[in-house]
Amino acid sequence: MNCCTGNASMHLYRVWRDMTSYDPKKKIFKVNLLLNKAAKEADVYSWMPNRGHVEIKPKVDCFVAVRIPSWAGRDSCAFSVNGESAEAVWDGKYGIVPAKVGQVIALNVPISEHMEKRVIMESEWATTIRGSTIVDIQPKGEWGAIHCHPEYRSDDVKIVRRERYVHPDVLADY
Repeated sequence: MNCCTGNASMHLYRVWRDMTSYDPKKKIFKVNLLLNKAAKEADVYSWMPNRGHVEIKPKVDCFVAVRIPSWAGRDSCAFSVNGESAEAVWDGKYGIVPAKVGQVIALNVPISEHMEKRVIMESEWATTIRGSTIVDIQPKGEWGAIHCHPEYRSDDVKIVRRERYVHPDVLADY
């Protein structure tokens, strides 16, 4: 096995594992990456990159701390609890809101697209980025489109209902 293959799979697991974290002493559930995830302490539902909307449904009474991405300014963030506006306390890049079991904590932030140009191996590439997601690359690939995701470039979200499962053990040292 090449080192990239083995390391990539290991680090994909670590990214998934660390998307959320929970500190039982401080009772803080942190959302570090705004993607869907089921955890013992809360479930995260994300509409990114179509819409700048994330919901957290806590399974324990706690503080919910949401890491705001670099492309979203603190002033543009709107938190709510069960649909009612809520003021977040800020700790660096994290907006923190108190939460109880059964509540829905939501973050809304305007999402926009921007283009970045890069020169890679003497070729110029233009990437279109929506939020944190590359939705298009120009020029297109020789044998097929690279990162061509028109479905992410609108507010319409394809919702797929799935039963969520949280395994009782986490491979903490992997």
